[in-house]
Amino acid sequence: MIDISKEVTSQFCTGCSACAMRCHHSAISMRENDQGFCYPAVDKTRCNDCKVCLETCPQINTEDYSNDVCTYAAYNIDEGQRLSSSSGGIFILLSQYVIKQGGVVFGAAFDKEWNVEHSKAEDIETLNKLKKSKYVQSNTKQTYREAKDELKRGKLVLYSGTPCQIAGLKKYLGRNYANLICVDFVCHGVPSPKLWEKMLHLAYRKRKRQFLVDVDFRSKSHGWNNPYVRFVFRKGKYEYEDLYKFNEHPYTRLFDQGITLRPSCYYCYYRKIEHPADITLGDCWHWRELCHDMNDDKGLSIVMTQNVKGEQILKDISSSLKIVKINRDDVIQYTEIEKTFFIETDGVREFNKLIKVLPLSIVAKIANRRTLNQRIKSKIKRMI
Repeated sequence: MIDISKEVTSQFCTGCSACAMRCHHSAISMRENDQGFCYPAVDKTRCNDCKVCLETCPQINTEDYSNDVCTYAAYNIDEGQRLSSSSGGIFILLSQYVIKQGGVVFGAAFDKEWNVEHSKAEDIETLNKLKKSKYVQSNTKQTYREAKDELKRGKLVLYSGTPCQIAGLKKYLGRNYANLICVDFVCHGVPSPKLWEKMLHLAYRKRKRQFLVDVDFRSKSHGWNNPYVRFVFRKGKYEYEDLYKFNEHPYTRLFDQGITLRPSCYYCYYRKIEHPADITLGDCWHWRELCHDMNDDKGLSIVMTQNVKGEQILKDISSSLKIVKINRDDVIQYTEIEKTFFIETDGVREFNKLIKVLPLSIVAKIANRRTLNQRIKSKIKRMI
């Protein structure tokens, strides 16, 4: 009997859940490992060895996306929408475009317990939950099935997620839909929900008897170029704000250094300019080289149309954008999206061992991409 949990190893399984959602016999469930990442587990009493799960897995059946990518720098001219977004406010425009046509939008949102999961928005108000970056792996739950149901009804559907989640959706659907718009982003990788839970405990410990009412991983309170992590707590009628520089907060610093990512992120197949989505979004951090006059410190996006559909949609919303075309080769050079960002080092493995037995606040102080022994040897070598 074929077992997908053995066919796709922990190094390569992205946890997209396409196999579990596609299984006609409910034989596959997604179970959390000791790091807090979910992997498929097969109930052999239910499995009839049909191999549909293997056919659905995007990591077993990788595709060569030879897209004719067009690259732009852009931002939303509605300043309020842009300032309330993580980068240039493009996602909210794409979502509004779909909602106004009677469509639905799927994306990552916080639930009431501050877990990150994919959910559906059918009106402008609900869209706000899907805005902004959330540096936690989102649980896709049953949203591939929900998206398919909406597509079969003829509704326009926008599904946003990581490149591997979009690849999983497409494999799950098994065919192209003219009424499907896929949006992904230049992905840095994903930490586990379990690590995020540890982070929440750390945040709550400082604010006893207060309720968390907002989290912003990339607050623009000090400008887009200088992001802060922002937690807002409430006690009675009063609100209290905790602000940390992005590169100084333990959770985001470790994420930024590539220490806390899912194992598959270190072997990511989608670290190139061609993505499985129709439109790929990202922050235009290299604005000095790519489009010097576009940055006003309120948020600027790189927008990559992956195909004719993506190009047409961008054209449809262009009246709400300030946009300039930039050279594709320059985007590759300056954003390094065709290079390997991180590798799973001994320091990463050391972090994963320590976080099981020590609090995040302690591990964050000593965590490094190199092990402690490697750092000591390097320091001794410099002293000699």
